[in-house]
Amino acid sequence: MWSPIDNAKSLFGRPNAGRASMNAGILDGLRVLATLWVISNHVIGYAWILPNSTDGINQMGTENQFYIFYSGGYGVDIFFLLSGFLIFNILYREFEKDIDIKDFLQSSFRFYGRRFFRIYPSYMVALGLWCLILTLTPNPLSMQQLSLCQQYWWTNVLAINNYYPVGDVASGCMGWTWTIAIELQMYFVSPPIVFLVFKQKRWGRTILLLLTLVSVGFYFGYTLSDLIYFPELDLYPINVYPRFYTRFYTYTLGMLVAFQFIQGGKQLNLTVRCIFRVLTTSIIIAIAFFENINYPGWQEKYIWMMSLNREVLCFCLAFVMYDLLLGPVEGKRFANMWIPVSCYLLSNRITYTLSQLTYNIYLYHLCVIYIFYALIFQIIEFTFTPSWMMITFVLCCFIISGILALVIYFLFEKLLINFGSKYLKRKTLPTPEMIELMEKSSVSSSEQEESLKPCDVIFGVNTTNGTFFGGSTTSVIYGDSSDGDVTIASNIVLAKDMYYRNLTINDGGMLRTNGFRVFVTKTLTLANISVITNAGTNGTSSSPGVAPPDNSVGGGGSLTVGRYIGGNGGSQGSITRPTVGNGYTNGEMFCFHTLPCMMTARDLSSAIVRGGVSGNSTNYGGGGGIIYIAARYWNVTGSPTITAKGGNASGLDAGGGGGYILIVTDQSSIIPTLDVSGGIGLSVGEAGGYMIVSDNGGVLLSSARIR
Repeated sequence: MWSPIDNAKSLFGRPNAGRASMNAGILDGLRVLATLWVISNHVIGYAWILPNSTDGINQMGTENQFYIFYSGGYGVDIFFLLSGFLIFNILYREFEKDIDIKDFLQSSFRFYGRRFFRIYPSYMVALGLWCLILTLTPNPLSMQQLSLCQQYWWTNVLAINNYYPVGDVASGCMGWTWTIAIELQMYFVSPPIVFLVFKQKRWGRTILLLLTLVSVGFYFGYTLSDLIYFPELDLYPINVYPRFYTRFYTYTLGMLVAFQFIQGGKQLNLTVRCIFRVLTTSIIIAIAFFENINYPGWQEKYIWMMSLNREVLCFCLAFVMYDLLLGPVEGKRFANMWIPVSCYLLSNRITYTLSQLTYNIYLYHLCVIYIFYALIFQIIEFTFTPSWMMITFVLCCFIISGILALVIYFLFEKLLINFGSKYLKRKTLPTPEMIELMEKSSVSSSEQEESLKPCDVIFGVNTTNGTFFGGSTTSVIYGDSSDGDVTIASNIVLAKDMYYRNLTINDGGMLRTNGFRVFVTKTLTLANISVITNAGTNGTSSSPGVAPPDNSVGGGGSLTVGRYIGGNGGSQGSITRPTVGNGYTNGEMFCFHTLPCMMTARDLSSAIVRGGVSGNSTNYGGGGGIIYIAARYWNVTGSPTITAKGGNASGLDAGGGGGYILIVTDQSSIIPTLDVSGGIGLSVGEAGGYMIVSDNGGVLLSSARIR
């Protein structure tokens, strides 16, 4: 928790996986872009501090390249949209299948506690730094702002500074933190909303859509009435812009995208997706770039645009998010170009690291702007007229704020986040009585051996009725605990099948299965950014990627050798995958749908079955392998990942196909993120699949690859 090395790993060492799906890393890039957009808006918006700045600001308003700067307030809507998506995912995983009111209250308490440690320490440091800066810069503006902080600092602490003092957001202390107040208010109402959706999954979309439309109605109604009936009072910054009920729709839109994706995001028709891509992108560009252009008839049309533009933009952004999360359409190279290009630009180690700092960058960027404007530029009597100078200052502000955010991250934020994660994590361990009862269960073999097919008796498992013979349930499915209790804190590569009693992978730890199976008799504990992987490696400019090897279970490989249940590599031909009742040559039945065949990862002829196919090009990505994990209980904290993804290609070559993940458990939920995405390249690798079954043979969760 206190290790600087581990904390640095969590910031700079991005796990080889998405956090919500194969393309969820793109959301990191969106968050970074939104932060830059907001900063650019504030750089212009606060330029009035400079002496003789009016001419410079007016000149910027006539230069086309600055239109996008004036629209930077929409970056806040992107923040809310992403927050709704991420918070819904976090809370949805908190709620088990049969959660009751007591569990709900406990889960909510833990959620509120973790959010407190995430938000308030950096927030209070920023408040103190802001007051110190104002104290050390004795000018009329500083004295005015310091007076506001002395009077209203408590509204920031209570997260009501978007309501009190009555007035626009500039009338309180740290006026830009009204967004944090709304975030905290959204966090407060999130647990009951997600709990309701979780309990009423059938009506989940309807519930979230109704909440969205109610908030849209508030925004549209208040904006329209203020502009029509009270235009001279300019009430929009007071009644509409900073209010929770007029901004809540962006948050619930993010929740709606998350719920749709968790429920198994439906692949839209490719033609429909392409049409909506063009339409939504055009609308986003039109609103972002051309909202502030003056043209004849502007005043008459401004009212309707002001009332509708933000809602329309958010719905378009929600579709873009959903489209990126769905990933590429198999076999459509040209139509898929949107996905790899977005991944290259938005999903990489740089954007991942910056996205971890965006909260602190937002908190401190106005401190940096104020220091430059109130001190440095007044001393040298500088005003902005060159366009390149404004862009340069935006980037400088972002970089300096990032450095300050990095210091705060290591000194305060990460330490307290770790503290909250450690003492407020979800308790998922069963009671000792439950463990004792389940370990005593066994079934006589004499009653079960008649009329069983060969595939049904590989490990003494009767998959016809889901019972076991020849030993206890625990020893057959979850191993004999011969390797004891193990904790992994670094990068470990397996050289044999492992039979753990308890296995813990700490924050930043990585277990490479290398084609071997993992058995855990008791509990598999996965910390925040821990990884279990059997992924294909990325191609480089001088060599292709490598698929994992065949060992106890299959790895990846070339299309012409072996049998595959994962994804095709990019540029490869179609492979025929088995389905229940259908087979390969010689009528050999493929039986991954039965528990014993899952345990061997082989077909009835004992031929090994592999995961994903490597790409077919020069510097292609390696295909992902198969991962087999039999862990009775899971204790998951944060966003750990199990990944059998295909490797990315170098340059414009072909990505590897995703592998396959097989999990056996006695627990109905709290499984980490599963990443079986295809590798990125000019030709995108096809996604693989996964299957999670209970130890009595019932399927708990499955991708569309094999049912």
